[in-house]
Amino acid sequence: MNKERMILLADLLDSIKPEKFNITYWTSDYNQDENRHYCQDDIVDLSAYNCNTAGCIAGWAVAMKNDLQVNNVRLDHVEEIAKDYLDLTYEESQRLFYYGAASVWSDYKTQLDIYDNERLTASQAAIALRKIAVGEWEL
Repeated sequence: MNKERMILLADLLDSIKPEKFNITYWTSDYNQDENRHYCQDDIVDLSAYNCNTAGCIAGWAVAMKNDLQVNNVRLDHVEEIAKDYLDLTYEESQRLFYYGAASVWSDYKTQLDIYDNERLTASQAAIALRKIAVGEWEL
């Protein structure tokens, strides 16, 4: 695991607006009027500078790798690019990038105040990334 990049990613997640983070999709388009995210199709466009795009941890890792601007990356490549950029094993990436029973989010939901009906926020993800990077939590 690349601890420096994990901490930089945590810093990035702390700096973005809440609607720019969505754990459900690699990348999405945010509709402010509906307060809803829509999954992007085959090609990823994600930008820290465009208020209508959002990403998950993997999506933002790919954006960070590309100076906060991703254009024309195939959606099915996001996971692998983020895994490689953060220097994670396949198992680690599955536990970090996905939200479910076998995830880091399930293991530490009490510490992060995550409840079953709540969505993970960027600030909660940033806390977890820092704790994982410094070895307080296992990935």
